[in-house]
Amino acid sequence: MRNRNHSALAVVAVAACGMAVAQTAPPAADEKPASVSGVVTNSVTGEPLLRAHVTLRGGFNPSNQTPQTYGAMTGAEGKFSITALRPGSYSVSAERIGFEMAAFPDGGTTTQVTVKSGDTKDDLKLKLVPDGAIAGRVVDADGEPMEAVSVTVDTGGFGGGQGTITDDQGHFRIGGLRPGKYRIKATPTNLPIPAEIRTDGTVEVHYAATYYPRSLDGKGATKINVAAGGEVTDADIKSIRTPIVRVSGTVTGIPQGSRNVSLMVQQGSGISSGTQVKPDGTFELWRLDPGKHTLSATWRNAGQALQTAPLEIDVAGSNIDHVELRMVAPSDISGIVQFEDEQAKPQARPQQQGQGGQQSEPPKPPQRLFLRPPSGFLSGGQQQAEIAADGSFTLRQIQPGRYQVTLSWNNAYVKSLRLGQAGMEGRTLDLRNGSAGAALTVLVSSGVAEVSGTVRNGDDPAGGKLVALVPDPADGTRPFTARSGPDGAYRFSGIAPGRYKLAVIDDADQGAAMSDAGLDDYEDALEISIGAGEKLAKDLKVRAGEGK
Repeated sequence: MRNRNHSALAVVAVAACGMAVAQTAPPAADEKPASVSGVVTNSVTGEPLLRAHVTLRGGFNPSNQTPQTYGAMTGAEGKFSITALRPGSYSVSAERIGFEMAAFPDGGTTTQVTVKSGDTKDDLKLKLVPDGAIAGRVVDADGEPMEAVSVTVDTGGFGGGQGTITDDQGHFRIGGLRPGKYRIKATPTNLPIPAEIRTDGTVEVHYAATYYPRSLDGKGATKINVAAGGEVTDADIKSIRTPIVRVSGTVTGIPQGSRNVSLMVQQGSGISSGTQVKPDGTFELWRLDPGKHTLSATWRNAGQALQTAPLEIDVAGSNIDHVELRMVAPSDISGIVQFEDEQAKPQARPQQQGQGGQQSEPPKPPQRLFLRPPSGFLSGGQQQAEIAADGSFTLRQIQPGRYQVTLSWNNAYVKSLRLGQAGMEGRTLDLRNGSAGAALTVLVSSGVAEVSGTVRNGDDPAGGKLVALVPDPADGTRPFTARSGPDGAYRFSGIAPGRYKLAVIDDADQGAAMSDAGLDDYEDALEISIGAGEKLAKDLKVRAGEGK
């Protein structure tokens, strides 16, 4: 089973995204058609690839003609030819089932070709990397096979990864994996019901979601290295038996007479369980796996909605009772953005030459303020408001919770907040009890920082490596990521002062870096503190075994 955010095909990201696909049109009278040809090969064996689909997208040129998309299929020798091209620059795509586009020296998977009128380019070489696979068995504590268990590639973030279901012998196989290191997790189907009542002296067994080879959390998991075109066949998972645990409590603040109140539970990257709240406001949850869970209750009726602030609980080996969740009405919040200095304001665009030699300035896009909730499905999603010329804004229908306040421009950061008379350092806005009608003041400063350095493998520079800079502790907002160049150099700019973790990470861990776990899996991550306006230099090492 393939459930992929990119595609089941090896697709190069299009540089000119969102352009219309048009039928090939004849070149202008003063242009001669150009042509591009080349070969597509298997990056491992060097063999030519038959039936690979090659695409050129773009064709922007000074005459501002409509962008075009050209395509061709490779023949038995892996060769392709695209003719009658308009002059211009094109992004190149190659795709074939079971393959991924090979990375270029800068770590990216895109390349461009530029052709002039009458050009003939016949040396385009594209390489596709064959996908790999992971196979194994899932067994219980006694070594017996477990049937119908979901086995997935764990991304640590959202959207999930490839997965499959075990057969009657506990076997599984996950294909379509690009080369890299992966965690896999086996999750049995556990109905959220109380334990069976037994009188024969036996006790019902509950198996929790288990990472390979035998761990209840991702940090204790062993990553599986999948080579290009390779298959790991011995990835056996021994499921862990845990107690059947009850979580119970009460939801308060429900409108009188309401019955449609639902309680959802999130663990890690998805909804793990849920239940309906009883008419008296009480609830019970059963069979939650060990670890941290987030609870939130929601009432909806005729377009109206109330929600409780997300509450985190830590499930271990015993019941958790008397949990209280309180419904809070959503808030409309008016506020003002204040600037500590002129440099913190959004920078104006440079003026452009207009007709008659006059300077004309295109209208600036509206600047925005964002409320970003912690990562997760229960947080209600990102909210935003347009900032008026006088700095005022209004956020509407904000559900209770904790949010990170961020800006739509990069030369500044949120230094502090004030909700009514309550001041808050940094960008965390606490609305777990609502706003109570208080106004929000956002102080913005230009004292952003910079972090740069070189990634090395031993003494040699390591190009194309993914570097992540994540707030410490992680606040659920998107981390900064950058690719090291061919000389190993990387650079982050526009960084808010504070504490961060910095590490070279696997591509498959981008989702985990976005989650509450941050870079917890990386014991070698550097812990750094960055001051306002500071330029910090930090060289990084590729972890042993990763190579170039």
